[in-house]
Amino acid sequence: MIGFGVTAGLVVGLFFGILTLLLGVWMVTLVAPSVQMWVDRSLVGFHTSQVEKFEDLVSEQSSLEMVFQGVVVELWWQPAAPNPTNYIDSDSSGVMGFSIDSEAQQKEEERVEDLVRIYLRVRVPKLDVIDLMLRFAPQNTPEVIFSWHYRKTSGGDVLAAVSKGGYAATQGDGDSGHPEFSLKDGYYEAKWSQVYAKYELTRLVYFAIDFRSSSSQAFKGDTLTLEIEDAGSELEVGE
Repeated sequence: MIGFGVTAGLVVGLFFGILTLLLGVWMVTLVAPSVQMWVDRSLVGFHTSQVEKFEDLVSEQSSLEMVFQGVVVELWWQPAAPNPTNYIDSDSSGVMGFSIDSEAQQKEEERVEDLVRIYLRVRVPKLDVIDLMLRFAPQNTPEVIFSWHYRKTSGGDVLAAVSKGGYAATQGDGDSGHPEFSLKDGYYEAKWSQVYAKYELTRLVYFAIDFRSSSSQAFKGDTLTLEIEDAGSELEVGE
């Protein structure tokens, strides 16, 4: 009976939370991609995004509380684009001033077939104290792509990295280090993007975020799981 009461309480809480969120969308045009993603992942969603649906009511409730706190997470992937510098050469004798090596272009297109680019955007409200932990890793494997911890102390204005770990498996040409948060309009925001081989990510890769706005409060968290299409079968993991 106790278990039923707890479950019923979560369901009721989620119902009113979802109702409030949807009314907010309708009344104040709250249509941020992160809100749309949460609704899509919820029990009333259509589950059409790249991020997998919530596994249980507890994780759904925790994620909803973060949405109401103003924590924004956007996570998605795209097929990696070929690098034109690998097959386009400058040619002063040509009409257009450059030439395309067809054979090199084909090789470049084949090279990126097994690569994907991951995009991440995180935004948190400016509060007196902030603890923020971000973790990105293939599911059911010991490897961690990155594990970053950010902190803002009372009276300060900077949300700075206090620890960082994980391996740099990037195959892109960007900065593989941790992103920095910038302050604008009362929010800290960071954007990050890197290219990875599908077999390194495996079929399912997760991003975990834990957020605390006061040293006296417990962490609230959310885990977003991406399904990478056509990931290598060598390291494929099950749900």
